[in-house]
Amino acid sequence: MFKILDCSLRDGGYYTNWDFAQPFVAKYFDAIRNLPIDFVEVGYRSPPTGGYKGQYFYMSVEDIQTCKESLREDQKMAIMFNVKDCTPSIVDELISPCADTVDIVRFACPPTSLDKGIELAEIVSSHGIEVAMNVMYLDTYIFSPDKLAPLQSAGKSVQYIALVDSYGGCFPNDVRALTEIISRDYPQEIGFHGHDNITLAFANALAALDGGATIIDGTLSGMGRGAGNLTTELICAYKERVSNAEVDYTSLSNILADFQSMKEKHAWGTSLPYIVSGMSGLPQAEVMDWLGKRRYTPSSI
Repeated sequence: MFKILDCSLRDGGYYTNWDFAQPFVAKYFDAIRNLPIDFVEVGYRSPPTGGYKGQYFYMSVEDIQTCKESLREDQKMAIMFNVKDCTPSIVDELISPCADTVDIVRFACPPTSLDKGIELAEIVSSHGIEVAMNVMYLDTYIFSPDKLAPLQSAGKSVQYIALVDSYGGCFPNDVRALTEIISRDYPQEIGFHGHDNITLAFANALAALDGGATIIDGTLSGMGRGAGNLTTELICAYKERVSNAEVDYTSLSNILADFQSMKEKHAWGTSLPYIVSGMSGLPQAEVMDWLGKRRYTPSSI
């Protein structure tokens, strides 16, 4: 049966600058423990970058330990690094103090930087931590699987590959075809991370599963960069339908009420600008800025 990875705090942080009130975080983990979720990605452990970013972007060793203690024993905890922000020495410095707590490090990596990503993965792997390469911009390599070729020989340092539909504009048949190739030809376990610009994140996730993927990413209420992600509640309900997984709908309903309040404030979800950006492969960050900070109208965008 496939596994679910929830990355609500990490991906949802794009709308809150990675600041979340501690009572909300405690409630979040209470719900996560009662859901058929196998992996939880709690945030970034990042070197300093420009602009303000909060607690779940610059995660401390203490924060990571607290998150780990908030999970079930059978749930793995992941943190993320951006490849573009890191060097081997930075990664080693940041991961060493929490190597006995973190289960998986995921690298957000464009397909053009896989050699660098693998070099960083080798540093993390030397600490006994599993590594996932989240290969972004799926639309740029969905018809060119050879662009992922450096990962074929990196099985010792990279245990997982996540195909990331960064702009949420890919289609199920294409996702299925690529996943079949990667699942057949690569030694890693394959996952899928979908955005929902054209409301195909769920369909694409099912297509990825049909193609051999075994891990599906989601966020509660779809909270995530740009138009947002596949909703964790939907993929959990699907998992319950096709397996013996159990969903605690009371806990889920309680935390979703909090996410709904944030959604009313931050207004993630698809819209005409996100549909056009998804279809055209345009960066979600720019559309977020135009909608949220500059207050352009959708027709202007």
